[in-house]
Order: sequence, then structure tokens, then C-alpha cells
Amino acid sequence: MRRYLIALLRVLCATAFFVAILWAANFPYSTDAPLSSAEVAAARNYYTQIYLKPIDDRAAETDYDRKYRKRLNGQPRVRESWSGSKNLWIALT
Repeated sequence: MRRYLIALLRVLCATAFFVAILWAANFPYSTDAPLSSAEVAAARNYYTQIYLKPIDDRAAETDYDRKYRKRLNGQPRVRESWSGSKNLWIALT
């Protein structure tokens, strides 16, 4: 039993050693420089202008949305289906 515990301890130590080596090798030594005040001001101005523009709901609508809305304006088709012992109502849109 003691041999198994020693073997397990060695495996755990080797695993911890390799994890530490991989962590050290992949540590982010180089990072981006912080933004200057001019870059921050330019970004803030850009996003302020974007969010102040009025939204045109029709421009953001896709073809799928138009088809779905057109189909829902009419009566949705509903049929009764029998599945096992339960009645299921399935809306076909």
C-alpha cells in the first residue's frame, strides 16, 4: 500500500511541475500599452455619436423578420394532432 501512495505522490508532483512549467512558458509577458487620453477621447466621442443616432427599425429588420411578420398578420394555421394518449395543439406558422 505504501508503494502505491509513494507512486501517487510522485505522479502528483510531476503533474504539478509540468503545470508550473507550462504556466511560466505561456505567461503574458507582453501586453498592450494603455490608451492615451486622445485615444480614449476619440473612442468616447465615436460611441457617443453612434448611440445618439435615431434607430430606424425597418432598416434593422431582416428578410426573415419580414416573412415572419407577414405570415403572422394573417390567421395562423392550427391543427389538432394525436400523439399517443395526449392531444397536442401545433401552431404552424
